[in-house]
Amino acid sequence: MRPAQPLRGDLRDVFPVRVEAISWALNLASVPRDRGGKRNPACKAVVAGLANHAAPPGKKAFPSIRTLVRYTDLSERTVRTALDRLEAESIIQPCDPAVVAAKIKRADQRPQGWDLAMHLVRDDLLIHGPTNSICQDRKSGHHI
Repeated sequence: MRPAQPLRGDLRDVFPVRVEAISWALNLASVPRDRGGKRNPACKAVVAGLANHAAPPGKKAFPSIRTLVRYTDLSERTVRTALDRLEAESIIQPCDPAVVAAKIKRADQRPQGWDLAMHLVRDDLLIHGPTNSICQDRKSGHHI
């Protein structure tokens, strides 16, 4: 294993931040539940990986399966299953293939593109206020 190497230049140029989509994925996304009623951690990790690539407001995310495997430390099969579950529950939808084609010219190297349904929020949160700007966890009472 090679030691980590320092990056040169500004990290914001190398890794642009998608704050809104990532915040939604980590705090508000309506992640599918397992049989025991807990949120599926694989689905949550995959939706966070998609959010890392999404343009505002959660559109046009097209990381490769390999990238999602690297982000999540999950197997390829588990990542694909999580994508299927997220799509089945309408948390993600395929984006326009022309968007991906415009960025990646070679058809054999184009991943599936996704749009995140950022208008969907977890069912265990209460939303207060006229602009729905404050979320409160029902169990803990903490503001998110």
